[in-house]
Amino acid sequence: MNFNRSLRKAASMVLVLVVPLTVEAQLRGMLPEENMHHVYDGMVIGIPEYGMEAPGLVEVSDEFFERYLADNGKTGSSYVDDGAATVKYHYWGQIDHWQFGHIIVQEHVRINAPSSSLYLLTVGRGGQLISTRKLAYREHMMGRAMTQTATINDHHIELYSRREEGPEPPYDVKEEHELLQVDFQGRVNETEPELSASPERLELSSALDRDFIERHNLFSVIPRISIIGWSEDDKLAWIAGFYDQNVGAVFYSWYLQDLKSNEIIWHHRDDEDQALAHSGRLASLEAVGSFVFEKYYEDAIEQHRDVLQEHGIVSHTELSVQDFPYYLYGRMVFNVAVDVQYHEHPMFGVDVIEEVDMFLEEGAPEVSRRQKFFNEQFEMAAYLAAEPLAYVKSPHDSRTLAVVTAWVRRAWEGPPNDLILKIHGAHIQ
Repeated sequence: MNFNRSLRKAASMVLVLVVPLTVEAQLRGMLPEENMHHVYDGMVIGIPEYGMEAPGLVEVSDEFFERYLADNGKTGSSYVDDGAATVKYHYWGQIDHWQFGHIIVQEHVRINAPSSSLYLLTVGRGGQLISTRKLAYREHMMGRAMTQTATINDHHIELYSRREEGPEPPYDVKEEHELLQVDFQGRVNETEPELSASPERLELSSALDRDFIERHNLFSVIPRISIIGWSEDDKLAWIAGFYDQNVGAVFYSWYLQDLKSNEIIWHHRDDEDQALAHSGRLASLEAVGSFVFEKYYEDAIEQHRDVLQEHGIVSHTELSVQDFPYYLYGRMVFNVAVDVQYHEHPMFGVDVIEEVDMFLEEGAPEVSRRQKFFNEQFEMAAYLAAEPLAYVKSPHDSRTLAVVTAWVRRAWEGPPNDLILKIHGAHIQ
């Protein structure tokens, strides 16, 4: 079988299938008799720096691919017809010391430079795929190197990850450990998606500097915007505050957004009673302290936890906001651009936005292509400006970005104007 098909995501993955005996019997005819690694208790599974392609392995069969890989959204198989890369799947080995048979499969992808990852897939007694776990990976990009290994034991899987980042030595290094519990059948115990006690505020001070504030006649204190978490299929949960001058209170809006389609799946905005209950009446936004948000979030998250966990939202505290340009795979350069059309507002008599388009522009210094990721038209809204500020890269797909934008809206009685922070999804095609 030839899997030299295209793939968006530059990742090469090793997949571990935890299989009961009934499924093992079904797989027995698919697996090769030679060139298979046998994983023993205490063995460290990882991808060597110069051995990502693992020569000599046997390519997986059509039947195996269609059953366990083709529709697995947590691998790169959904992008095999995209044209951006080449992907190959091979049998890698078996885990022998657990009660049931286990299959390890490697997925190798090359786009500009190779990259590899390890995933653990659990298969139920009926042969169905239950879950997917990332075990290990190796990825090198411009100014960044990331690795992870997994140690398999009788009752747990230990994950160790290391991230090096910086233009030159000495690099900034971040190391993490995680322990996954395994039952007597070799199945990973599932846990509820974890949400942090209070999401960190996105740091936007470099973009929303004094010049920006004075140019748009804004309050000197910037409203809060925070990412609550991501799902593995790139749904983003985020929360943003807005100071309503007419009420004298801070209103928080909650969003669950599909970053690849930019669809808002779920939205909740506090009503006036809720806003006044947590912040009281404030003379200005300057009176809002962080303690107000932390106490508010502690109470409010319990009301919204079910809908977030239903969509698999998990907090990722290692994420950070970055300035454009964005470097995909270390070579492809993307900037962000905005086209705005104005018309005169019938009530205020000032030019406001009638339509706005946002683009990712590939290429530097000359633009080779533009990809539109956002469009909106307005009739009566009094937006004076819309500016992209920064991005946060998806922890699951390097082609997906959360683009943070600033929207300046004319206040009803004039300056200081309102600043509204939003997030738009941009998925590189």
